[in-house]
Amino acid sequence: MSVAAGIFVDRPHSRPAVLRRLFAETGGFGLVELLIALLILNIGIFATLAAFNSGIVTLRRASRISTASSIAERQMELYRALSYNAIVLRQPQAGDPAQEQLDATYKSDTQWAGSMAMVSACPTGNPPEACKPVQVVSGADGRQYRTDTYIHKGVQTSTPASTYPGREVKIVAVVVRDSGTNAVIVRNESTFAQ
Repeated sequence: MSVAAGIFVDRPHSRPAVLRRLFAETGGFGLVELLIALLILNIGIFATLAAFNSGIVTLRRASRISTASSIAERQMELYRALSYNAIVLRQPQAGDPAQEQLDATYKSDTQWAGSMAMVSACPTGNPPEACKPVQVVSGADGRQYRTDTYIHKGVQTSTPASTYPGREVKIVAVVVRDSGTNAVIVRNESTFAQ
């Protein structure tokens, strides 16, 4: 009988020589156990770090969406303060910054199809931001966001349509994009009636 790791173990002669030597020399068990414990601890630490990293990425994305939603809502508030006939977009002029030109990103959006013709001058009394189809604005988080605005005409009908005739409405769509990648972050749409 011999003692291995504090346990009495029978050593029959039928066991291989390696196992007999392992049971006889117990000095290596502490090192192996320590290495296994460190491996398990590392796995736990890396899992915790991955969870924190995932949380940071999610918070950053939520912050961008929240800021973009605020920018879109601020743009819509400009139109809510205007009269129906003053809701127009001005055609970019030659002296406008390149950021405010109608580029391929603006024209390739699904909102571009069927949008109203742009006017040559912003109506008096309108804030300039209400007439610009493309703007680059700073958000509360200090980042730059591109705001594309589209205006469509439509007819709003009620049920039953034979009793009440349809009325003309303007549908304003605001698309907020990341100014670096032009990826869409938020789309906001509102209907304005006379």
